[in-house]
Amino acid sequence: MAYSSAITMCGAPAIYVSENNWGSYIPIALALVVVLMIALKFRDIRTYFALAFSFTGTLLVILTHQTLIDAMFYYTGTALLIFGIWTNGSLFSILGIKSVKRFVTKI
Repeated sequence: MAYSSAITMCGAPAIYVSENNWGSYIPIALALVVVLMIALKFRDIRTYFALAFSFTGTLLVILTHQTLIDAMFYYTGTALLIFGIWTNGSLFSILGIKSVKRFVTKI
């Protein structure tokens, strides 16, 4: 659900952001759903990283929606949301990192 919400947001600037109606708040609601789902699926320290990425992405989406920053940052925010989902999911196993805690303490 979190992944599909983030993917749905990719088409939003052309559809929702330019109009100021109830539909323009759909990307913000989806971004908040993504953050909530990551928080509810707590794993270990990687969830904190995932939440940091997701909060940053949500902030970029909100600031773009309020036209405080350029629309280019909307896609950066969406990419950060997807990266946050991936970080909380399978990123470390794909990279071959067996212990996230040991990896983080080395950094």
